[in-house]
Amino acid sequence: MSLWRYLAGLIIATVAATSQAWTQDTSVGALSGTLKKIKDTGTITLGYRESSLPFSYLNKRAQPIGYSLDLCREIVEEASTELDGMDIKVTLSPVTSADRLVRVKTGEIDLECGSTTSNLQRQKDVAFSPIFFVAGTKLMVPKASKITTYRDLAAKTVVVTAGTTNEAALRTLSDKGKLGINVVTERDHAESFAVLEAGKADAFATDDVLLYGIIAIQLSRSSLTARLRAWRLTDDSPSSTTGGFYVVCRLARR
Repeated sequence: MSLWRYLAGLIIATVAATSQAWTQDTSVGALSGTLKKIKDTGTITLGYRESSLPFSYLNKRAQPIGYSLDLCREIVEEASTELDGMDIKVTLSPVTSADRLVRVKTGEIDLECGSTTSNLQRQKDVAFSPIFFVAGTKLMVPKASKITTYRDLAAKTVVVTAGTTNEAALRTLSDKGKLGINVVTERDHAESFAVLEAGKADAFATDDVLLYGIIAIQLSRSSLTARLRAWRLTDDSPSSTTGGFYVVCRLARR
């Protein structure tokens, strides 16, 4: 059995046990929740991110790709197996940090395949798969910046992507430390980086692996001169906790 298929099966089993979103009443053979919706419509809608590299992003042809999408496609295969080999049409829909959970909750999308962190507040609204990647909040700054730690952010402008746990962590840090950080938000990670690149922010705060992905993309697209103007990540984290990424589905209500 491949790692992909093992993870997909584990996700379906866990979600079924915790949220009843993928359940089957074996006593009467009746489907419920998301699996019933898939059987009734023959379609599953996957939500993807446009710039959460390497998990969910658009390639040069503007096609959604990434680790999370690969995993979600394996989940679709497992769902097909659960439905006796039924052909399932996959529809892709872009989401942002701000609207992804709402769209899962309302049923606009069936799975969110991005870089979403679980916490107690979010668990009230949606169901989460087992964790598939561990990450922590870091700061991206220009190589020449004097910022080396979050303690250097006093009275500085920091851009974050709206609706992320990174935004909440940074605001809490600013309030507790009385740092007076000017927090500005953008729709998605690409827009957040653009603000930093334009010099309108002193730092960009988000998950470390996503920042490394942005750096990799910039280096691959830049001229040699631009590459010499490297970006770097600070050593410490604005957040005291380490989070992880999950596939997200609708939480069934009893």
